[in-house]
Amino acid sequence: MAGADPSDATYVDPNWGPLLTENLRDYHFYYKTIWIGSQSYIILTQASNGPCPLLALFNCLVLYRRQYINQGGTGYLDGWNLIRGVEHSLHHLNPPRSDPDEQANQEVILKESERCIVGLMEGMDLNVKFGGPLQVELTGAVQTFEMFQIQLCHGWLPDPASPKEAWIKTFSYNNHPPAAPSPKSDAAAPPTARQERAAAAQEFISSTQSQLTATGLAALRALPPQLYVLFRNNHFSTLSVWNGDVYQLVTDQGFLNLPRVVWERLTIDGDSQFFDGDYRPVEPAYFTYQDPLYYRTAPAPAAPAAPAPSALPNPAPAPAPAPVSAPTPGDVHPAAAPPPGGKPDQAPAGEAAAKPLAAGSPPPAAPEPTKEQREQEERDLAFARQLQAEMDAALALDIASQGYF
Repeated sequence: MAGADPSDATYVDPNWGPLLTENLRDYHFYYKTIWIGSQSYIILTQASNGPCPLLALFNCLVLYRRQYINQGGTGYLDGWNLIRGVEHSLHHLNPPRSDPDEQANQEVILKESERCIVGLMEGMDLNVKFGGPLQVELTGAVQTFEMFQIQLCHGWLPDPASPKEAWIKTFSYNNHPPAAPSPKSDAAAPPTARQERAAAAQEFISSTQSQLTATGLAALRALPPQLYVLFRNNHFSTLSVWNGDVYQLVTDQGFLNLPRVVWERLTIDGDSQFFDGDYRPVEPAYFTYQDPLYYRTAPAPAAPAAPAPSALPNPAPAPAPAPVSAPTPGDVHPAAAPPPGGKPDQAPAGEAAAKPLAAGSPPPAAPEPTKEQREQEERDLAFARQLQAEMDAALALDIASQGYF
């Protein structure tokens, strides 16, 4: 948070004003540990739709190792600390600029982004454009996602075989011509061009109330393999484009105790098919077996082929994340490890493909850090200590007041 005093745990960002009528501590987002490859991730689940854009953004950051949760005894993260953690990541991913003019402009954008982050707790008004899966109206909230290098997407697109597709593609949900009645003077008069366009837009919207079409689904599958935030049916979810298909991260709190249920394949008909962290189908017996121990220990089905280097798609480029000292339980911090990358058939750009180690061979020695790397580590450590001091102060205050920590 810009301007926050880490020693003052009672500090309230002025941008939080609209939500102070609600107790942010009353928002509880329960942890769920999932596994992708050999790596574990702690994501947040939800029981209501209101904060879904903020949770989708947060879980993207978690999967890219730009944010992490130190799981505490409560089993959940409250809204107060969720906002604080996301704002910390915002500033960490957008460090100060050396040019004074660029820095002044960035400060304005960051302040607006901080305000929008708080607003995401109550939802987000997104105006999708029917011309492509990444086309949305630019607003302050949309720009906030761009500051995290996370793209918004949708699958609400017209059929290219339709003769009216060219008209529909020029409209958006909030900006399409309303239906216009025929002139009263001549009820049999042919419709005007404006009336035809209005009728085409209304017909498309009313016939695609699921806000996902076959054309849109194909367009989503053709996107570059990475994580996105998907908008559909006034709901936002973390979306993974992987090996020519699209999967939503399962964050419904009803799946909290089913750790192998990680992804759900996106379909038009709503026929749910669930997958584990490595995109392998979860067998139906997993949902009916009642022994809680089974949920944690049942082996995953054998993969049909050798596993890919990473089961997550390529992330957008980002500044090096900060190493973090031992955090307070229930705390969130910018991540300590770079996001997993690499397509299934190649190593990340500029790197040689990793060779598997022979059985019993020692791991390779880590390279000696450069001077620039050591200096960056010192700056990151100072940043982590600042976070630690702020959260320690907040913990002391909460314990004293019998709060939620």
